[in-house]
Amino acid sequence: MLEIETGTVRGINFQRLQLEELSFRNRFHEIGQIKGIRLVKKMRRDGGDSFSFALGLVGRALAIKGMIVQGYPDVDDPRAGDYVLYYAGKPLASHIGILREDFKVVSRWGQGHVYEHPRLLLPASYGNKLRIVREPGAAR
Repeated sequence: MLEIETGTVRGINFQRLQLEELSFRNRFHEIGQIKGIRLVKKMRRDGGDSFSFALGLVGRALAIKGMIVQGYPDVDDPRAGDYVLYYAGKPLASHIGILREDFKVVSRWGQGHVYEHPRLLLPASYGNKLRIVREPGAAR
């Protein structure tokens, strides 16, 4: 598991806190204006979250969705289509995204929109540890 070292990347901690504030205040339209982040898809409030978006699920509890990918193996050779799991001090992942070829991540932030972002640039509440996993048998 990789730990995000906020002190090594100048300004990343401030940006993560800024993103946290914008998400908390439902100011999703402003997030896409931050350097390095691109709005991919506007979403309506449908009760979905990052897990339902990444895994294509509807109407499942966060804990159940987290358990689905929890058992996936970590990968040494990340590639497009792998899942990036973020941890915030709990055994189950708090957030998930899909890795792209350029090693950026596409994920839905809360019940807000879907964004493309660098792996380490996302709201602070999603955690400071991450894993990159692949679905067993996936030929991505």
